[in-house]
Amino acid sequence: TAKLKKLTEECGLPTNLYDTIWQYKQDATFRRLSYMTPNETLIDIFKTLKSQGYQIAVASNSIRNTVKISLSRLGLMDFVDYYQSNEDVKYNKPYPQMYWNCMVACKAIPATTLIIEDSHIGRQGALDSGAKLMGVESTHDITFENIQQHLTQTKKENIPWRDSRLNVVIPRAGAGSRFSHAAYKFPKPLMEIKG
Repeated sequence: TAKLKKLTEECGLPTNLYDTIWQYKQDATFRRLSYMTPNETLIDIFKTLKSQGYQIAVASNSIRNTVKISLSRLGLMDFVDYYQSNEDVKYNKPYPQMYWNCMVACKAIPATTLIIEDSHIGRQGALDSGAKLMGVESTHDITFENIQQHLTQTKKENIPWRDSRLNVVIPRAGAGSRFSHAAYKFPKPLMEIKG
């Protein structure tokens, strides 16, 4: 709904189309889900984790039905102890509520929880939850060895968001009088560094 409201504010999208657009989106999503097949690599990882006594929870910003169908189509539902959708929380990611709910359901604390996330919004929520974070780009990054390495880390690391389109602005403190005397045109916090 937030995206539709933004389209209304910025582009004049009529509000009476919200329900129709939402339904089209759900239909398109379910058509795509119908092509999903069991992911044997993930099934093996989930089986191994379960055999070692780990609990597995899923926290998704998708609606409950999409989460349920996705897990079933991937062959993972039997290994999942608990799952949360955007319909199960008051505040979606990046707010950490769904991660906290998963931890409570699994009787876990942040220090013993590893969250695997592929989106910047999800990573922010994971870090704010206090749990360990394993940032991934795709399912290819999810290996048992990688998970095990992150599980055994004692120091919680702040894993940055990596994106080739990312621009970083670093405001610099001070009056900048040396720069103005040196004929720089922009205020000190806005000067370019390597483009």
